[in-house]
Amino acid sequence: MSNEQTRDILEHARQFHRQVSEFYDQLRCQVEKERIKMLLDYMIRHEKNMVKALEDFERSAPKHLLGACYKVGRQFRPCSDVVRDMKISSDMSVDEVIGMGLEFNDCLIAVYKDRAESAPDERVRGVFQNLVALAQKEQRLLSRDAQRLQDL
Repeated sequence: MSNEQTRDILEHARQFHRQVSEFYDQLRCQVEKERIKMLLDYMIRHEKNMVKALEDFERSAPKHLLGACYKVGRQFRPCSDVVRDMKISSDMSVDEVIGMGLEFNDCLIAVYKDRAESAPDERVRGVFQNLVALAQKEQRLLSRDAQRLQDL
């Protein structure tokens, strides 16, 4: 267990989204199928949009929410390990790429849920519950859009 502020957790989340975006960009250079490249382009944009959304939220959030300090359990390090340990190949399928994206998203959802459960008050809890809802919505969109790509 460690102490963190809400702003620290948001920074960890932004770093994770950047790391995932870089991972997708590297993978894009290795894959051969045009359909997979299109999917990865979409996923890279998504990760960059998530970084921007978190930055925008932090700029507009009340200082007392960002400065809320509390003990946290699950760290972001395991999510980073998932990215680092992900096995990739040049002939990956759409389903395999989507599976990776969903696994990355599951890591964030687990961390956000943990933060919501250990939040010091209702307002901070609401921030992380909203992030859980956003991540779950993004998972549904990714699955839907990937299905459309397979139908092309």
